[in-house]
Amino acid sequence: MTVLHVLENISAESPDLEEEMNAVRGKFQELVAAAAIASMKIHLEVRQGEAYREILKLAAEKQSDMIVTGVQARNSLDLAVFGSTTDRLIQLYSGHVLTVPI
Repeated sequence: MTVLHVLENISAESPDLEEEMNAVRGKFQELVAAAAIASMKIHLEVRQGEAYREILKLAAEKQSDMIVTGVQARNSLDLAVFGSTTDRLIQLYSGHVLTVPI
């Protein structure tokens, strides 16, 4: 299992990018016990870019059977103006997408 966090609001050229990525990795380590990572073969990954593109790219690289994603409630204006990562995943991914309300 791969747990992915995508940093969308920071430029790939930002001098703070590596620091931000390390901060996310640290939070992952706090949330997921080291024993669970070792026994369940959980891989923690942090990337920068557009979330849906990075998720699809990782799914292709890992030949994933399923994408599981958290979904926050959004209003219609948010969806019309900004789009939805989950909507794009459902439209573009050839496998299964499981959405979990958060």
